Amino acid sequence: MRASTVTALCAGLSTLLSVGAARGQEPVVDNFSGVGVRAMGMGGAFVGVADDFSAVYWNPAGLAQMSEREVYVGFQWNRHEGKSALGEQRTVSELANTHFGSLGLVVPYPVYQGSLVFALGVNRVKDFDSVIRVRGFSEREDLHLDNLFRHEGGLSTTTLAGAVDVSPGISLGLALNLWRGDDERVNDFDQRDSEDLLVGTRFATRDLYEDEYGGFNVTAGIMVRTPREKPRVRFGLTVSNGATHEIDYVFTGVPPPANSIVEYEPERVRVEGLDLPGDLPEDSRDNLVPADEVVLTQDVDADGHSFVVTSTGRRITYASTDEPGLVREQLVDKEIRGSYKVSLPIEFGAGIAFQPVPDLLLAGSAHQAAWAQSEYDDSDADFLRADTRFEFEKEYANIIRYHLGIEWQVPEYTLALRAGFYSDPLPYIGPPDAEDDDPSNTHLVLIEQDRRFVTLGAGLVVDQVIQLDLAWTRGSFGQKREGALEEGTVTRSFASLAYHF
Repeated sequence: MRASTVTALCAGLSTLLSVGAARGQEPVVDNFSGVGVRAMGMGGAFVGVADDFSAVYWNPAGLAQMSEREVYVGFQWNRHEGKSALGEQRTVSELANTHFGSLGLVVPYPVYQGSLVFALGVNRVKDFDSVIRVRGFSEREDLHLDNLFRHEGGLSTTTLAGAVDVSPGISLGLALNLWRGDDERVNDFDQRDSEDLLVGTRFATRDLYEDEYGGFNVTAGIMVRTPREKPRVRFGLTVSNGATHEIDYVFTGVPPPANSIVEYEPERVRVEGLDLPGDLPEDSRDNLVPADEVVLTQDVDADGHSFVVTSTGRRITYASTDEPGLVREQLVDKEIRGSYKVSLPIEFGAGIAFQPVPDLLLAGSAHQAAWAQSEYDDSDADFLRADTRFEFEKEYANIIRYHLGIEWQVPEYTLALRAGFYSDPLPYIGPPDAEDDDPSNTHLVLIEQDRRFVTLGAGLVVDQVIQLDLAWTRGSFGQKREGALEEGTVTRSFASLAYHF
């Protein structure tokens, strides 16, 4: 195997492992995290309820039900647990963060008849936090993998909303949403040739992405309630135009298709300027410095290791004092800045709320998003993000998110107990898997179990003006990605305080 083959091997490994992860799911597609503590206690079944500040997200038309001013503040605590199985090895990773959830103000405007209400505030809408570590022997790459993928970040909306009664039982609402957010993504790759099948013994790299998001969209809603005062039945519809997010990113690392560090057994390779041990003649070894590259520097570092620096900036070191001795090639990290745009599709919502008796509220809703209609505007000259060899929209499936909830007002107390369930299908299925011989396996990601969440909540009114709410949600999912089984569990806790005056 000559230098060109060695280079092609390293490039192929990095392209498959590092670039494949970098060009994974675009975070702004999907990643709903929950809005409103009362709403999440009821499983997010709030399109047909929408009678507090969180209506600016669920259904702005519901604001027309509010007759008092409200100041609302909320927080979230998220815990993500990622499990992977590769071969016989299972790995568990955890990530926990506390986030500001919501801050808002609702102001009814006095009118002679009907209702006119305005609201202004901020809501954390999408959660990018996740972690998964994959360890074990991959038959697909003939390497022992130890790869870590971690995201931390999210998206929030600053919203100005209003609602008005257009008849005794019908209200219309509109919300203008300014999206802002960030995401820090770390991909650590460490692949070792434990079976002595390749020239290199170890391939390692770290990719760091720091992303900033910005966009704008509008949500319109309608609510029908009967009767108008203390309605027993409410029905809501919403439509949101897809925001076009402009993403500015900073990449720190070694751009694909190279690895940051590659290690070799010294008796199998040759390097101009390094005296390497072994019985193989020079012309039988793999040359790490090809003919179109020359050695510019030859020296010894502080640890007594001989090294050379080539005309392309590669540093190749013979770590003779290590056990065992290794030839280590290390590239210098680069910082690359870029930007691109992702346009999301229109999303529809529908919900109903029913009070069979005064102290019991039942609710259900559905949200439909044709994620396959998302569009990627590629201005990424370094090919660090979406893989434009395939059609971006074909990497996503259309989904419908279902929500069910119940609330029981405890008689003679100002205490409300809540429970719910929602299904949040995973939309990312990845690009076509051209290497799989199974005709049914058409994509790199196979969904084993879609996300399903159970929720619990409680609310207490203090002194008729202060409302305290708590909610807890827990959901899990499972998928296979390039031969590895990945399972995730997400636990979220919510707390809020609302002051009415």
